[in-house]
Amino acid sequence: YTWNTLTDHEQYALTALSIFNTAFNMDEVQQICEVDIGVLTSLIQKSLVQRYDDRYRMHQLVWRYARKKLLYSNQREALGMRYMDYVLRVLREIQQQKPLIHEYLLAIEVQYSNIWNYDWMAKSFQIHYILAISQFLMIYWEISRTDAVPAIRDILAAVHQADLPADKRFLLNLQLAQLCAIATDQEQARHFVLEALHNDLLNTQWHDLSLIFNLYGVLLNPKTRFQGDEALENDFIIARTAQNKLVSLYLAMHDYEQVINLFRHLLQSTDQPLENATMLAVCGAIAAENGDYPTARAHFTDALHHLANLDEPLLTSALNSLLSRVNNKSDLNQQVS
Repeated sequence: YTWNTLTDHEQYALTALSIFNTAFNMDEVQQICEVDIGVLTSLIQKSLVQRYDDRYRMHQLVWRYARKKLLYSNQREALGMRYMDYVLRVLREIQQQKPLIHEYLLAIEVQYSNIWNYDWMAKSFQIHYILAISQFLMIYWEISRTDAVPAIRDILAAVHQADLPADKRFLLNLQLAQLCAIATDQEQARHFVLEALHNDLLNTQWHDLSLIFNLYGVLLNPKTRFQGDEALENDFIIARTAQNKLVSLYLAMHDYEQVINLFRHLLQSTDQPLENATMLAVCGAIAAENGDYPTARAHFTDALHHLANLDEPLLTSALNSLLSRVNNKSDLNQQVS
């Protein structure tokens, strides 16, 4: 009955506001829902929206009714895109501030219910939103919500990869590999790393490539360093796992300088060709991410040199593909200059 007494603007506003899982602020109301203060005030006066200081929320029964309206409305797609753009912008702004890890985790925790808005994402088929947002949440899940990892992995594993472009298939397999690694399911993690590299890498983000190469080095590097000495082998694995956690943390926070410094030390202390190749591949992807294509080319070339006598056709093919990509970028930059 109450719904039928609302104006068209009020019906639209109530439907749009149901996109939030929890409390929301005025900036979100205006930027995402495009609802003005007058209409919001009217909904408050009718007890359909409640105000708590500078935050607003809906009663659960009202929210459920409005959410159902949203899922079947013609505004769902446009509203969803504005929502995705807004949340991604907020996450990028947090990351660009280069917060300490505990500050980053706290910022995610405070807004988590609205950031990981899975109920809406799944029912509105926003797979691109899921993939974009989960990139920022991987470190949060690993440190703060490991209990949620199996369910999140099941969500991503259910996605039909054939419906996705190559760069999104790569990203999906990368994230599945990361989640499996967090859950210590190494076999499945290796499977998804290899699946990721089977995709065309032409449009893949350089940052994502740095993550996959780091995982490749950890998950697919055979235990050959200390054959016959199990104690030393185990010590090395523990140390390398710790280093990987550190590198993963630096990469997640886009702290590339720390990654380069750590790998510079490791490259001087190891003679394992596959390990060296993957570290150089990570460094190459970072250089390309920063637009330094000559350095990226040098790193990829060195990585291929380390792979020359190894049976690593997939990694070799991927690096050759990326070498061609940076050569094209470098040539284009020279032409523009």
